[in-house]
Amino acid sequence: VQQTFDLKPLAKKFIEFTIKPNPYQQPKEYFLFFVFERNGETVKVVEKKVNVITMTPEFSQDVAEKTKFLKTERTILVKNGGNVKNTQQIKVEAPLVKSIFTTTNAQITKSEGKRHYTWELSLGPGEEVSLKQVENLRIPFYLLFLICVVVLLYFTLRSPLVITKSAISGEKSGGVITSLKVTLAVKNVGSK
Repeated sequence: VQQTFDLKPLAKKFIEFTIKPNPYQQPKEYFLFFVFERNGETVKVVEKKVNVITMTPEFSQDVAEKTKFLKTERTILVKNGGNVKNTQQIKVEAPLVKSIFTTTNAQITKSEGKRHYTWELSLGPGEEVSLKQVENLRIPFYLLFLICVVVLLYFTLRSPLVITKSAISGEKSGGVITSLKVTLAVKNVGSK
């Protein structure tokens, strides 16, 4: 940064410089040099020590969802906004019913009475990674639809009559049954 100013004899002037380092600048001790020139010649050089501290904020998360018929694809973009390599856990709530129909590469953990998808991520300064979840409710929908069709076909195509029979042995002569009583019960289960 360069700035030109006039300074009269025995006068004082305060000049402010704003220097913005790279947000991912490695933490350590740096030196800034201020060079004062007059008519192209160096008059004075002032050295100032600056310490860049370690920054380890929580990883930022940006969630994008794409939904099609009973299927949701969720992408979580995770970024390390700090200036050193950092390892953190990313947690997303995982309700029991939805977790049955969700595919992801995360571990399921329990904390504070809730279930979470948990990723253990180690990211360098400014590094980002995307995590994927796919919630697919199509298979249970198709199974439920198939069961409904089968039940509907059963009640539509079944016989309207139910017949049950029973037999009672009647008379016996010489160990041989000579008569048999057969009872048929006929029941109309149809609507007509």
